[in-house]
Amino acid sequence: MKNFKTTISMLKRIIILFFFIIIIFSGKLYAQSEENSDWNASIGTDIVSRYIWRGISSSKTPALQPYLEVSYKGVTIGTWASYTMGEETLQEVDLYISYSLGNFTLTISDYFVYEDTLASSSFYNYDENTTSHILDAQLSFEGPESFPIKATLSTLVYGADKNINGDKNYSTYIELGYPFIINDISIMPFAGAALNSGLYNSKAGFINCGITGEAEINITENFSIPLGVSLITNPLDENVFVVVKLSF
Repeated sequence: MKNFKTTISMLKRIIILFFFIIIIFSGKLYAQSEENSDWNASIGTDIVSRYIWRGISSSKTPALQPYLEVSYKGVTIGTWASYTMGEETLQEVDLYISYSLGNFTLTISDYFVYEDTLASSSFYNYDENTTSHILDAQLSFEGPESFPIKATLSTLVYGADKNINGDKNYSTYIELGYPFIINDISIMPFAGAALNSGLYNSKAGFINCGITGEAEINITENFSIPLGVSLITNPLDENVFVVVKLSF
């Protein structure tokens, strides 16, 4: 009973501190909004017919994927999640921080994938031997308008990415894409590969190849919805998916 009261007291303090930080931060953003501010914030959500991550099927049913991020100059802090709409219980909540300089962006992401029916899935457990978290160090490059190539190099550096012996896999992934426009539709072919055995596959090879098309669908004269359609293939697993995405 004593431990329960202590836990409740601690939660109250965390909640009070959380709202105190929000109030201060909101006041800062409001003050900055009165002038040409370096602060930016954005929220939104996507609805996808299926959650596919780097060629891996993470859901068999549609998923709701909300996000919130705040940026100041080149630094961005945000959160992203994926919640399945079917009977699947595997969910995901991610935190990330990034820094952009010129055409390059360095991002550290904290992936937390958990079973929402299991009490043992603790968000606050960062013990490397038992945690459900995975930390991803990612470097991306986006070329200029004259040559808008996109490149990503990612390595999983901490957490649940381990082999059967308990050693880190350091699963590494690389992806290249090149967007262009056809009839107001943004088209981007892409190819992604695992560079070693690990989380993505038991061997290196192409795991995420395909093409994405995105366009604005006009609902009324003043309202439109971004629509995306992706053909995704995983050559190593011999899988193929077509994913529809609506953004709000």
